[in-house]
Amino acid sequence: MKMDIRNVLQHIVESMLPRFSGSEKGLYVQLQLQYMSYAKDDHTCNYPVNLLFIRSGNYTKVLSIEGHASIYNPDSEWILQSDHDSCWSSDGFQFLMGIDKEAYEYFEKRGIEPKDVHEHFDFGYGISKLVVIKNYRHDSTKRISTITIADVPKDES
Repeated sequence: MKMDIRNVLQHIVESMLPRFSGSEKGLYVQLQLQYMSYAKDDHTCNYPVNLLFIRSGNYTKVLSIEGHASIYNPDSEWILQSDHDSCWSSDGFQFLMGIDKEAYEYFEKRGIEPKDVHEHFDFGYGISKLVVIKNYRHDSTKRISTITIADVPKDES
């Protein structure tokens, strides 16, 4: 069985963070995207992705940081992938197709066919949790947000 990561993410967001959750609450999800091939030697590409969802009203913001980054760093720059009421789950995850393309190009350069590449994703270290948005600044021309995040106290989650 092959699961579409976008559908899985959409259902997690909709079940854990309802619309109109307020501007101080977000859902943080860490993904590990992995591409492997054993056709010609062992080749593996790993792509860590941090996602933050904010549903303060009817719209859903999808923000991302690629790579290993601390979400608690107040200077972390999140890329706004989508801020929409219905299309957030399609255009908000479009950047994942770019990661997919990059991974397949890596294998193609090594003479490995797409049929010999295996995709795998998991939730990095099991992290999928509600967080408190303490400060949110957005540069609309660059579509980059600087966000200060804290964990939600256990009795409030």
